[in-house]
Amino acid sequence: MPIGEGESAPEPEDQLRSILRVAERFGQFEFRPARLPMDPNQRSHQATENAQALLIVREERIERLRPCGLGDYQTPPRSPRGWWRRSAMAGSRHAHKQKDPQSSDPRAVHLCLALALHSSIIRRDRARSRRRTIMWVLVLRRSIQAIGLLIALSFVTFLALALTPGDPLAQMEGRLSLSPEVREAWRRQWGWDQPVLVRYGRWLAQVARGHLGYSIAYQMPVSEVIGARLGATLLLTVAASVIAWGVGLPLGIVAALRAHTWIDRLHAVLMTVALTTPRFFLALVALLLAMVTGWFPLGGLHSPGIETAPAVPRILDVIHHLVLPALVLSVHPLAVISTHLRGALVEALQADFVRTARAKGLPPWVLLWRHALRPALAPVIVLLGYSIGSLLSGSAVVETVLAWPGLGQLAVEAALARDPDVLMAAVLASGAALMFGNVTADVLLMLNDPRARIEG
Repeated sequence: MPIGEGESAPEPEDQLRSILRVAERFGQFEFRPARLPMDPNQRSHQATENAQALLIVREERIERLRPCGLGDYQTPPRSPRGWWRRSAMAGSRHAHKQKDPQSSDPRAVHLCLALALHSSIIRRDRARSRRRTIMWVLVLRRSIQAIGLLIALSFVTFLALALTPGDPLAQMEGRLSLSPEVREAWRRQWGWDQPVLVRYGRWLAQVARGHLGYSIAYQMPVSEVIGARLGATLLLTVAASVIAWGVGLPLGIVAALRAHTWIDRLHAVLMTVALTTPRFFLALVALLLAMVTGWFPLGGLHSPGIETAPAVPRILDVIHHLVLPALVLSVHPLAVISTHLRGALVEALQADFVRTARAKGLPPWVLLWRHALRPALAPVIVLLGYSIGSLLSGSAVVETVLAWPGLGQLAVEAALARDPDVLMAAVLASGAALMFGNVTADVLLMLNDPRARIEG
């Protein structure tokens, strides 16, 4: 229902007719459109005032016109939908009991106010529905783009493996005595005698059917080989992400609040060292620390013989093995997140709207949590996809040095053994995780910054 000037989406006419019908029945109201502010943020705060301005009493001046009705009526509960339905039903029952329809009935005003407020609620819900639809459309678009990028990544990887000199069967000749006839039969069976595009098409078709191929080195389906390692990599990646975000965000906030002090300078030095130190060097230092101190186990996902132990000791043993690789893997993302958040938060704290809020006397924690932190998080949220990619790329080095049985170590072993199907599956899984991180970052950015929904 259009209740004022500046509205972009008019409401259905039945809402307007319902209010006019009640007003004409009691003969004591005049319907006048109220002027609304052009700023949509101010409209949401003035929904009740707009509903009151719709109704003007002709015969009887009513001095107190409250948001939910007249006189001593109570304020509406927190659920506006249930309140307007109850108010409309009560006003309708009371109107039928009136002998003189022309008499003054406060419940009729209550009913009209409820209908007018319900129209504003409908507008709000429709605006939310439009925003939700836009967000889902953008998510679908990003997902389609991610699928296209995965196909392109798989094609480039497959082409690079096909152009690499050598033969995958050459790795098996050291273990098996293959005659030329058997070798040629295996080449025909696996399609290695066909052109690259034909082989890639066959591989893509079998992946679409859920079959990732067969491992030459492990002599088992690739899905079984990947399944045994994927859980360890996901566990390591999640643990490193929790450490990176859980430590990087507070460090960035503290450095921004203490900008241009010795704390900020110490933070800058530590983050620079963390960013410039190679991962393999950090892994070697961690390995040396574990060997000298004996605080952490050397490699593996769990200790030998722990499989028969109860659940709690097994979980604690996995965490004990997980601490050192997760700490090493989280150093680079932690430094990137903390540095970006520090710069964005310093810029946000110097913005005009924060200065205005500070001049009004708001406490520092209100300035930080309600005004400055949300715009400062926008560039940091974009780093979510980067952090996942950094963790997956660094996991190969960390898993190899620290003997963590994950997907990165498997990819290195498959590359050395010239096992194409396993290597393709490992690259595809890493690319899918990276695309998932990018889509998740886009969704979080839309939720944090409404401008991203429009620009997307």
